[in-house]
Amino acid sequence: MSKFCYRYRVRYKDVDRMGVMYYSRYFEIFEEARTELLREIGITYREMEEKGFSLPVVEAHCRYKRPALYDNVLEVYCWVSEFTGVRMTIGYDVLQNGVSIAQGSTTHAVTNDSGRITRLSPEIADLIKEHSFEGAI
Repeated sequence: MSKFCYRYRVRYKDVDRMGVMYYSRYFEIFEEARTELLREIGITYREMEEKGFSLPVVEAHCRYKRPALYDNVLEVYCWVSEFTGVRMTIGYDVLQNGVSIAQGSTTHAVTNDSGRITRLSPEIADLIKEHSFEGAI
C-alpha cells in the first residue's frame, strides 16, 4: 500500500487569533487520519475493541515546519512505518498547497482488555503487515 491521504480543512475552531492552527490540533488530526488509515486497511478501532484489543498511544512527535492556515485544506499522508505485533508506529506528513508543513509519528502499544501488552491476532496482524509502508519520516 502506498501512503494513505486524509484531507482536512482547517476550521475556525482550530486556529488562534492570527489564523494559525494551534499546535495540539495536529495530534487530533493525526488521530483522525490514523482511524481512516486503519479503516482503509480493513479493520476499524471498533472491530479491534470488540476482539479485545486497544492501541493506546505511548509516544507522539510532531515537527512543525510552517503554519497551517485557516480555511486551507491539508493533505495528511500516513502509513504504518513499523509493526512488531505488539507495537505499531504510524508516520505522518502534512502538506498544505503541496508543501510539507509538519511531520510526525505516533507509536502504539497493543493491549488487551486488562491493559496488558499482547500480540494482535494473526488475522489483524496480517492485514497490517500486508499494508505496511516502511517509510522514514
